[in-house]
Amino acid sequence: LPNTLSDIRQGNRQLKIWCAGCSTGEEPYSLAIWLESIIDDIDFLNIKIIATDINTNSLAKAKSGIYTKWSFRDTPSWVKSKYFIKHENNYILDESLKKRVKFFYLNLIDNSYPSILNDLCDVDIILCRNVLMYFNKENHKKVIDQFYKTLCKEGHLLVSSVEMSQEMYKNFEMINFNNFYVYKKSDKKEVEYFNYLVEPTKISVQEMPKSIESEISDLESKYIKAYDFYLEKKYQQAENILLDLYQSYQNHSDNEHQIIKTILLLAHIYANNRLFEKAEYWSNKGLELDSLNIGLHYFMAILFQEQNKFDQAIQSLQKVLYLQPDFILAHFYLGIMNHNQQKVLESKKHFNRALNILSKMNTNDIVPESEQMTVKQMINIINKQLKNNL
Repeated sequence: LPNTLSDIRQGNRQLKIWCAGCSTGEEPYSLAIWLESIIDDIDFLNIKIIATDINTNSLAKAKSGIYTKWSFRDTPSWVKSKYFIKHENNYILDESLKKRVKFFYLNLIDNSYPSILNDLCDVDIILCRNVLMYFNKENHKKVIDQFYKTLCKEGHLLVSSVEMSQEMYKNFEMINFNNFYVYKKSDKKEVEYFNYLVEPTKISVQEMPKSIESEISDLESKYIKAYDFYLEKKYQQAENILLDLYQSYQNHSDNEHQIIKTILLLAHIYANNRLFEKAEYWSNKGLELDSLNIGLHYFMAILFQEQNKFDQAIQSLQKVLYLQPDFILAHFYLGIMNHNQQKVLESKKHFNRALNILSKMNTNDIVPESEQMTVKQMINIINKQLKNNL
């Protein structure tokens, strides 16, 4: 943590912690309290705590920040007196702490992560304790593989002692911290990437608890219908659904990741129709909700590039790399645009960085967000640029 905080203070990175299976919120709020108690300048640092669960009733209680004595059975008295207000038989968490945690619904079995849409990417620490023990072997393995992809380089995964398994966690390195074992992401596994933009989460409605169906399935099914229209290039039908969906989400402001998906797909529709002002308007609305959303910054870069606003495109791509240093296409386009502006050294730096990342991938893999360009094809393009133009 000390080295990480030093980097954060210098503006080089953020700290992101995910509590997967957060139940009623005691764990993420405890983290928020702990971080505030040891970091004097926490209000000025880029630190995120994300908490997810499949039970919407538990999430509702977590968001309320209201707890009974039972939740404090092992808690020091100073924590209660400093961070909670006693009201009758309950304890209400201070609003400043509640704002430090972002709660939302997530089924760990779904393919909804890693993803920039819900900010579950490049995570430093994942806590998932006493959750995986209830999964069968196949689902346990699937979740662990997705956790691996979601963690940043050298990120850490914490599970309970009964959930540890050499077979399940073979891609991780086991680290001993004062006789407490955690898993560290190893760099021996080939780098894998994920969808950054608008593909909808495939949620199996029939497997959901009934309490979730009414809250999620209707709005999500509308989004999927709009996405299908988008793929069929029926942009007007898609736009109508998405505008209606956006209004519906005003009554569900806690579903920020769903709102951003809706906004991003709307922006894509306007961009495809070359309605750039509308596309930029909606992208900015998304950034007002989440200024650190990689997908929106990358989309803005492409939008500016289409309009030959190269200085603004470069600024947006630099923001992408601040948030995701290994985003291949950001390096690729920065190489091209800096070359066009006769910034030879800067161009060469980004091309070489892209080559370094690509070298860790299978040559037949598709480069993320490249519209079916293979790793081999991009390597050839970059090498040609370096040889002939620099």
